[in-house]
Amino acid sequence: MQTLQQTAGDLSDSQLNLVLTAAWDMLQHDGYPAITMAAISVHTGIKKNLLIRRWPKRSLLVREALIKFDQQIVTLKTPNSGNLQQDLIKLFNEMRPEINELSQPMFDDFIQEQLMAASPNQILSLASTGPNFDHVIQTILKRADRHHEINMGQLPQQAAALPELMLINQIIHHDHSSKKDLAQIVTKILMPVMTASKVKWI
Repeated sequence: MQTLQQTAGDLSDSQLNLVLTAAWDMLQHDGYPAITMAAISVHTGIKKNLLIRRWPKRSLLVREALIKFDQQIVTLKTPNSGNLQQDLIKLFNEMRPEINELSQPMFDDFIQEQLMAASPNQILSLASTGPNFDHVIQTILKRADRHHEINMGQLPQQAAALPELMLINQIIHHDHSSKKDLAQIVTKILMPVMTASKVKWI
C-alpha cells in the first residue's frame, strides 16, 4: 500500500534508485526515445502517475540519472586565473568531460529535444552541478571588465552568450574536444570578439 508521502509524489530511497537505474540502463541500451514513464513503470513496478508526479518531463528523470551514474559529471567552479583568456580556457577544460559525454550518439535524441525546449545554459547544466554555466561566465566577464580587459558596456548580449553556444556546437557536431580544440575556440574566436568591446566606436 502506498504511503501518504508516496501519494503526494515521493518515492522511497530504494524506489528512487530502482527508477534511476532503469532510466540509465535504458538510455545506454535502448536510447532516449525508449525512456517513457510507461516503460519505466513496467520495468520497476512503480505506478506511472507516481513517476509523473516526481518527474513531469522525462528529461528531468534523465538528468537525475546522469547526475547519479555518469562518471563525467562536472562540478563547476568559477576560475580566477588572473586574466580573461586563461579563465575561459580553464572553464572550457572543466566542461570538457561533460561536452564529450553529451556528444556521444546515445544522447542525440535527448540533446535534440533539449535544443527545442531549453536554453543553451540549461543544456550545459544537464550533467553538471554547482553554479550554472551562465552565472560562471557572467562572473568571469565582470571581473575582466574591472581589469579593463573588456568593456561590458559595449559588449553585445550575443557576444556574452557566445561561450555557451560554442560548447553546444561541439556537442551537436559530435566533435570530441581536446584541450587544444577548446583553447583554440577561446583564443581564435572568443577573445577577438570579447576584446573588441574595448574599441571606442566613433
